[in-house]
Amino acid sequence: MRLNKDMKKMQKLSANCIFFKIFTIVIFCILQCASHIENDKLPYLQGEINMGNKLTARRLASLYISEQRYKKIEMNSSSDLEKKWKNICFEWRRDLNDICKQIFWEFKKVCIKNKVNVDIENDTWKTWRDEVQDRIKMKEEEDYQDYLRFKETQYTTTDMNKFIYEKIVSFKLFNDELLSEKDSFIECLVNKWLKYKEEHFDIKSVK
Repeated sequence: MRLNKDMKKMQKLSANCIFFKIFTIVIFCILQCASHIENDKLPYLQGEINMGNKLTARRLASLYISEQRYKKIEMNSSSDLEKKWKNICFEWRRDLNDICKQIFWEFKKVCIKNKVNVDIENDTWKTWRDEVQDRIKMKEEEDYQDYLRFKETQYTTTDMNKFIYEKIVSFKLFNDELLSEKDSFIECLVNKWLKYKEEHFDIKSVK
């Protein structure tokens, strides 16, 4: 009987020992699995972080490029305005020069035809030329001030083209007005010369 009791105790202890070993093995396996899972997730998490950094870097780069392009567009717009302004002013001065030449040669032809006195011819031309130059200078100053004021505004390409077009129209109107005065200017010369001849010839005849 005693032997049987001892055998039962040993079997119970052996069963408890086996259960404890199995429990220990299970716990170890669980811990190993957990470790593998964390290690597997680590590259993925690192990849997400790296991907996030790349996306942030790309956004910053995109913003920087956009800013540089905008600045370049602003510079180009300012450069375009200056270039167009210089071009239309140059063309206007060239047209004015052509008009003045045209008026001068017609004036000269009338002087030759009517045998106008040289002093009267020179004096009449100088008076007209000085008046025209004053008008041109005044217009240039007004237009240049308009240009500077417009340049300081937040203008668009459409605004710029409109401004340039309006100035081209104003230059043309100025030229047309100047050209339209040609006939009256020459007529004034002829009248002045006739008056001069009348006065001086009458004096000579009296003498």
